[in-house]
Amino acid sequence: AMGHAVAALVVPEGRFNAAAQFNIHFFHPIKSGLVRARAEVKKIGKRLAVVEAEATDESGRVLGIATSTHSILP
Repeated sequence: AMGHAVAALVVPEGRFNAAAQFNIHFFHPIKSGLVRARAEVKKIGKRLAVVEAEATDESGRVLGIATSTHSILP
């Protein structure tokens, strides 16, 4: 989800992105069922983008959160 969030902003400009750093915190195990991920680009510059994401289960319980830094390449 995080890579797609950045790509949605940079691909129309003819650029692409690659994860340079990734950090995740797991709160609950994923045993079964539907898991949804939602990502938001918090800051985007000429060369880097900072992204946050959250994974939830079917009841909306947060299973984990993640942050990443993406390099924006020509």
